[in-house]
Amino acid sequence: MVLHMVLFLVTMAHAQEDTVWLEKGKVRWHQSAQPPMQLSVETAWGDLLSEGMYRCPLADFKADEQGVMAFRVGDDGTLDGKLVMTYEREDVELAIMLANGYYHGEVTGTKAGVPMHRAVFEQGELVQETTYSPQGVAIFEENKKDFSWVQRDTTGALVARQYLLQQHDTLLVVKESYRSGKLFEKHTTAQRSTAPAQRSEYAYTEMARYDEQGKLQRVTISRPKDKSVRTPYHEEKVFNVEGVLVQEEKTYLDERGLVRVSKRRLVNGEWMEEVDDDRPDAVSMDAVINGSDR
Repeated sequence: MVLHMVLFLVTMAHAQEDTVWLEKGKVRWHQSAQPPMQLSVETAWGDLLSEGMYRCPLADFKADEQGVMAFRVGDDGTLDGKLVMTYEREDVELAIMLANGYYHGEVTGTKAGVPMHRAVFEQGELVQETTYSPQGVAIFEENKKDFSWVQRDTTGALVARQYLLQQHDTLLVVKESYRSGKLFEKHTTAQRSTAPAQRSEYAYTEMARYDEQGKLQRVTISRPKDKSVRTPYHEEKVFNVEGVLVQEEKTYLDERGLVRVSKRRLVNGEWMEEVDDDRPDAVSMDAVINGSDR
């Protein structure tokens, strides 16, 4: 037991000796102004630091700031591993993972031990980012690679989110909005790639609305008017409380390029006949249902 304690103390003393304290003004810092994010350090006279662990005043990196920077320099003179900035006045700690001088891995910021911000980098490029409330709740998370994001309130309840889905040659961009944690609106935009090297073309948009219980109420679909004949460029679908489709309206172009609107409604378990509102003899769907079209 005594031998183990002696070895532990010797190891600790050796570790402390390995960390070199650099007095104020002994080093100069350089940080890239734009991606890829890179950080480097050199001696005040322009030489690279030798491999090892170092500590220096934070004021060398940010003027007039009280605190300490702890970092590691690799055998090639670049920053490698975790760099920690401790801001004494604000009780803030910023930790940056570095590889060959580039931001690579997590970058975290905490205040009094509570998370404030988190980012993930790959070779200096930002790929993920999370923002926290003052209480430490993640209120916004974004993935830069797939353009997805999630927004929450300070209790952690879902407020909104966006995500992408790939269906064969069609890319769906879905945005959802929530109230009291329940889905109340979903907006989908579909884009279809005509060829790998060509720009995507707009396919359709779909808006779905939900009631307070999260049940589907209404769906609106819009497409470009230059679609094939009799393909609806605008559709409205209404659902009852059981989620059953009870009403439908479609707007489209006929063979002559004229606008046609057709409606149908579920009455007593049966669908009323389709009525084309743009025909000379067309009447409203309400008139058909109420029997006043005769």
